[in-house]
Amino acid sequence: MRSGHLRTRLSILEGGAEVGKVWADVRPPTESGEAKGLRESGSTKVIIRPRPDIRPGQILTGKGYVLVVEAAGDHLARGRDLHITCTRLLGTPGTYTQKDGTEINVLAHVAVNTPYIGLNGQLMDFRYRVEVPSHQAPESWQPGDKITVGGREYVLTGLAEDSGHGQVTAYTA
Repeated sequence: MRSGHLRTRLSILEGGAEVGKVWADVRPPTESGEAKGLRESGSTKVIIRPRPDIRPGQILTGKGYVLVVEAAGDHLARGRDLHITCTRLLGTPGTYTQKDGTEINVLAHVAVNTPYIGLNGQLMDFRYRVEVPSHQAPESWQPGDKITVGGREYVLTGLAEDSGHGQVTAYTA
């Protein structure tokens, strides 16, 4: 890889803390379908100089990108490049406000009127589903915490049943 192609400066985050920076060539998916909540449907390819410390689960951020590393490998570059497959997180800038008043800047996706299904499979209610990247979510949350997106405030009532999976934390509001 010629250095002229490495035009995007990205920070490497692990556990929410920056552990390094890299110059990268970021290539968006050539084909992508409808985004699934906060996650873009296609994989983003990132090419950097070889580094032994890039691992799945790390976050790459910079220049409007929030990328979750899925896999990394040489792919016949013979030690010249490291090809990384990432999932890009898309959303709207928002603010997570904890009950004690602490504010955290987050990227958020709000799904309107998602059905809430009870334990017996019956429709209980319609609620909002608010997703934020797990590395931006506070370690502990409480009912009554708020996420503000686009001037609208969503009071959190619980964790979504399918929340987590390492990349995204989903709340009900």
